[in-house]
Amino acid sequence: MTNTKLIMSVWTVMFMLTGSVLYAQQSHEELAIVQNLFGMNKRSLYEKTMTLSAADSVGFWPLYDTYESKRTKAVKNTIDATKKFISVYPNTTHEQINDMIMDISDANDDLRDLILDYYSDIRKTTSAQTAAMFYQIESYILNALELEINNSLPFLQSYSLSLQKRK
Repeated sequence: MTNTKLIMSVWTVMFMLTGSVLYAQQSHEELAIVQNLFGMNKRSLYEKTMTLSAADSVGFWPLYDTYESKRTKAVKNTIDATKKFISVYPNTTHEQINDMIMDISDANDDLRDLILDYYSDIRKTTSAQTAAMFYQIESYILNALELEINNSLPFLQSYSLSLQKRK
């Protein structure tokens, strides 16, 4: 297993094991969690997994920093939508449930769109290979985040059964 695959495997396993990422309220808390788990921040993970030429590095890092700022806001939207769903679910109408699921889905779509937008910008500024590495790492992390979010959602049938037992 290559060093990159090993780091990404560890990243994914650790990311999935920490439910606290969902409840991070600010970007500095998210950063603290990543640093605690991996002994490095996300940028350091990129530095260890991507070998950039000097020219690609000059083009990549400013775009990455801008992306990361926007990604942090998009992740907060996903977390907020999920927390709202979890906090009110048992006492909601079918329409409210649908609206909240659509909010979560829209927030996830926004994250995916952001990755694609920056993939395109990075490809134009550096190379297709550098952009592909960015896309792969971000998709990997986003998939782990989505899995964590889905694992945190209440299993709807469980709530339905518990409500029936109360009647």
